This record gives sequence, C-alpha cells and structure tokens, in this order.
Amino acid sequence: MKSNIHPRLKSIYKLQGILVQLGWLCLVASLFFYSPIVLANAIILILCCLYTYLVLFGRRFDLQKEPFSVKSFFTLDGVLKMLKSTRMAFTAWTHILVFDLFAAWVIVVDLHSRDLHGLIGLPFLLLTMMFGPMGLLAYVVVRMIMTGNFVDIGFW
Repeated sequence: MKSNIHPRLKSIYKLQGILVQLGWLCLVASLFFYSPIVLANAIILILCCLYTYLVLFGRRFDLQKEPFSVKSFFTLDGVLKMLKSTRMAFTAWTHILVFDLFAAWVIVVDLHSRDLHGLIGLPFLLLTMMFGPMGLLAYVVVRMIMTGNFVDIGFW
C-alpha cells in the first residue's frame, strides 16, 4: 500500500515531535530553574519557522494536488476539505502545538514575574499540554482567586 505522505514530511514530523517534547521538558524545568526558558524560547521560535515554511513553501509536499483558496477558511466545509490534505493537517497540527507551547510559556513567565512557586504551575502546564487554551484559562482564573485581583487579568 502506497503512503499518501511525502517522505520528507514524515521526517519533518519526527523532528517536530522531538522539538515539542524538548520544549515541554524545558518549560516544566523552568518552573523551578529559570534558565531552561531560554531553550524553550528558541524551540518555540524554531517551530514558528517550521510553521511559516509549511505555509509558504509546503505545497511541494502535497501528493494530493487539490487547490485551496483563502475562502476555504470561512466555512466549516472548506476547513474540513482543507484538512483532508496531509500537509494542511500537519500544518494545522504544528499551529496547535506552537500555540500550546506559547500558552505554557506565558504561564511560566507570569509565575516567575509574580514570584509564585513553580509547583503551582505544574497542573496548569499539564492541562495546557492536553487542552491548550483551557489550561491558560484555568491558570488565569486560579491566579485571580489566589491574588484576590479580579481586575488585572493580563500578564506581566
């Protein structure tokens, strides 16, 4: 059975997985030692570059040559059709991973800026890793309750 995934895309996916795992490890370590945040920053930026590359130049990895248009983003049917493309699904997955890492990064930096203990952040990083925005929302709500400050919902 012939795969409908470009071989180079498979390699990029493996590299992406390693980078994402390393990024999460750095963010968890950053809860207790601030220096790993530097590596997490670099990993997030590398993944942003990967995403940009896939958006701008990824068409070469398309084995199914279905045309996409910007109009596809404005209807659910269009989005679902777009996600049938392996490359577009991979690009969307990269988008999700980068934003989840960034949301976790925001939590870590905010904890440090408020001198809150890293253990407080651990469940929120886990929640963010699994459910993205829900973890960030939970962190903000708990932080507001802990600090009694319901006005300052921003970061740093």
